Amino acid sequence: MSSSGNTSCPDLSKLDPLDGNNYKRWCSKVLIFFEQTEIDYVLFKDPLTLLVVDPTEQIPPLPVLVKKNEDEVTKYKEDNKTARYHIMNHMVDNLFDPFMVQKSAKVI
Repeated sequence: MSSSGNTSCPDLSKLDPLDGNNYKRWCSKVLIFFEQTEIDYVLFKDPLTLLVVDPTEQIPPLPVLVKKNEDEVTKYKEDNKTARYHIMNHMVDNLFDPFMVQKSAKVI
């Protein structure tokens, strides 16, 4: 990952809460934030695909493969939690309540 001094993340504290009327603009701004923080994959990638091994690749020894999958699953869980918290934090209360039981940012 290369970092450039000119890249800035959007300030989500200034984002109007999702109230049902501003979905397209709100969604675009949140997605830009997730892309810049490199957690947008949790919205598009199925967590079960993290455990699938490509049969065409040379398979590393099993302990290495398991450790790699565990690390990817752990990262996915942390990034999903971060994305979920950001999404939920930027909703009005009447939208927040029905979605608070969801554990997946992708589902929300």
